[in-house]
Amino acid sequence: MPGLLLPCEAGVSVRDRARVSLIGCELVDNARGVEAFDRSRVTLIGCEVWSNRHEGILVHDGAYLEAISSRVGPGNETGVLLRGSARIFLHDCTFRDSPGVWLWGKGRR
Repeated sequence: MPGLLLPCEAGVSVRDRARVSLIGCELVDNARGVEAFDRSRVTLIGCEVWSNRHEGILVHDGAYLEAISSRVGPGNETGVLLRGSARIFLHDCTFRDSPGVWLWGKGRR
């Protein structure tokens, strides 16, 4: 699938203009659970992102992440990190024992 890189240090790494939806997934024991770059678009529905060594979710430079009814943590160094012009939409999500949302640069929430 173009734009979806596996294997990588992340559970899922999405680049370019790829669009990926994950439903009911567990992203565990990676450097990062999910990383989105460029103008990619990631949707998490009912997912769990926990026990990753760095960020549970990294959204970088123009990428967009939507998480619905998902859980971030425990065990991530950071829950969600936005960098550059990243955008996120969180609806009915839970953060447990991970720092919540960190903005770095021009991120919006």
